Amino acid sequence: MSFACGTIIFLCTLLLGGALSFFDPKAIGLAGLANWLDDERAEVMEATPSLVRSLVRTLAPGRVLSYLRVVDFAGEPLYGGTSRSSSSTYPMSAR
Repeated sequence: MSFACGTIIFLCTLLLGGALSFFDPKAIGLAGLANWLDDERAEVMEATPSLVRSLVRTLAPGRVLSYLRVVDFAGEPLYGGTSRSSSSTYPMSAR
């Protein structure tokens, strides 16, 4: 099921004229993820809750990922604490 969901996201993005950008946290490390998201002007991020928790811990207080509009969580259970703690890093218009 998760392979099918990933394929649908991948194909829909391309068919609707979007671009796909990939970040490998194992190879590059999380320290540069926030800057990479801003440099890429990423509007949608698909990530596991544990990756987002780790990203939030690396951000300076008050840092906002200004281009993000949508954050999709996938791959593992999402708990309310993760959602609440990460929501302050997105613009108010993000969902």
